Amino acid sequence: MLALGPMLVASDCGQNHSNLVDSVAAEQTAATFELDVSRSQSDLAELTRHPHPLGSIRQREVASWLVSRLTSEGIRAVQENFNVVTPNPANRRTSEKTSLTVNLLGHNIYATDVGRPNPPCVVALASHYDSKDIAGVKYLGANDSGSSTAVLLQLLTHIKKHNAYHQMSCGFVGWFFDGEESVLANWTDGELSHPSKMIDHTYGSRMLASKLMPCIFSGKPSRCLPAENGLNTGPAVAAVILLDMIGSPGLKLSRDLQSSPELQRIAQRGAALLGLPEIFTEQATSIEDDHRPFRALGIPAIDLIDFQHLQHWHQPSDDVGTLSPVSLNIAGYLALYVASSLANPANPKPPAKKINHQ
Repeated sequence: MLALGPMLVASDCGQNHSNLVDSVAAEQTAATFELDVSRSQSDLAELTRHPHPLGSIRQREVASWLVSRLTSEGIRAVQENFNVVTPNPANRRTSEKTSLTVNLLGHNIYATDVGRPNPPCVVALASHYDSKDIAGVKYLGANDSGSSTAVLLQLLTHIKKHNAYHQMSCGFVGWFFDGEESVLANWTDGELSHPSKMIDHTYGSRMLASKLMPCIFSGKPSRCLPAENGLNTGPAVAAVILLDMIGSPGLKLSRDLQSSPELQRIAQRGAALLGLPEIFTEQATSIEDDHRPFRALGIPAIDLIDFQHLQHWHQPSDDVGTLSPVSLNIAGYLALYVASSLANPANPKPPAKKINHQ
C-alpha cells in the first residue's frame, strides 16, 4: 500500500451525525467481540513461519491452511486460483533481452457461509495475506499482512457463532486477497520506471472487483457477487471494510481520503464509543490499497490502516514480537462496528463499553 498527500482535517467525532447509517445492533454485537489472544498467536505463528509472496510455493501452502482454518470453524471457504501477469523484476531497462513480464499464480480465499443465510446483500470484511518479496531479506510480514489476516479469521468466526448477525438485513463475507504487494521494489515502479508500464499491486482485489456484476439493489445501481445456484446474480455488495497493518502498539488509524466519507464517520463514531476518539489521525491522507478497486466501482469502502507506525514496515523486524493484542482487539471491534452498522441500520444507542488504549 502507499500513502499520498497528507491534508489537515479537523476531527468531527463529537458532532451530531444525524444522517449517519448507524445501528443499535452494531453496538450490541460489536461490543461482544474480544480477541482470543492465544488463537491469534497460533494463527500468526503459522502465517509468519516463512515468507509467502504472490506466486510462491509457501503462499500456496498458506492458502490451503486458510481454507482448512475456516472450514474447521464451520465456515464455507472457497479458494479461487487466478493467473496474473506482473512486471519482470529482471528487466529494468528496455535494452535488456529478458521478457518484460512474468506469469504468476495467485490464490484468493473467500469465506461465504457467515451471517444471514441467502442474503440479498453482503458486507465484505477483507485483508490481504501475502508478504512482500524483498531481495536479501527474510520478510515475514507479521503486521503487514499477518495482523489483519489473524483478526479477520476471528471476526468471521465471531459472526458465524453469534445468532444476532444472522438476523441482520445483510449477510457477511470474508475476502483474503493475494498479491496486494508489488512484485517490484516500490508500489509505483511498474507504472513509472519499469518498461512494462503496468500496475504492479492489488492483483487479488482487482481480479475480484472485475468479476462483480452490475445489478440493481433497492432501486439503485449496484454491484453483485457472481451468481450461484442458478440465480441471475449473487447478493449485492453493500460495503467493503478492509483491514491492514493494525498490530502496532498505540494504534493510530489513518483518516483515508480514498475511503468513503460516510464509512469514515461511522468508524470515528465507533472509536468515540470506545472512549478513543483520538485513535484516528488529524491529518487525512490518500491511501492506495485493496479498497480502491471497489471504490472505483461505486461500492462504499473503508481502509482501517495504521500508516503512522512504519519503523518495521517492509523490514526484517516485522515479526510477531512487535504486535499488540490491544491494537488487534480495537481494530477488530471497529471493523465489526462499521460492518454491523451497514448490515443492519437503525438508531444509535449510548456507548456499549470502553477500552484502555495501550
